[in-house]
Amino acid sequence: MIDVPTPRTDPSAVTEQEPPPPQPPPPPQPPRAWVRVWFGEHVIADYRAEAGLAARYAEAMSRRFTGLRITTEPLPDSTVGGPSRPLPGERLWDVTPR
Repeated sequence: MIDVPTPRTDPSAVTEQEPPPPQPPPPPQPPRAWVRVWFGEHVIADYRAEAGLAARYAEAMSRRFTGLRITTEPLPDSTVGGPSRPLPGERLWDVTPR
C-alpha cells in the first residue's frame, strides 16, 4: 500500500485562515427615561421607555392623575436592554375576552 499525501493529511497543504473582519459596533441606543406616578410616598405607576414615549406617558398620566406628583428621570446606560414595555392601554388589547 502506497501512502499518498492528500490535502487532509499533507501539512504543506494547510493554509492559515484569515480572521473574520471585526464586527461594526452596535448602533447607539436612543435615550431612555423612567416615569413614576407618586401617591404620597408610594409609587402607583412605573414606566420605562424611550424618551419620546416616556414623555407621552408622563403627559397622559398628568392629565389622568391631576394633583399627583409625576417624576421623569433619565435611565443610566446599564438599564438599557430589552424592548420597551407597551403602554398600559395598549397592553389591554392583548387580553382576549372570556
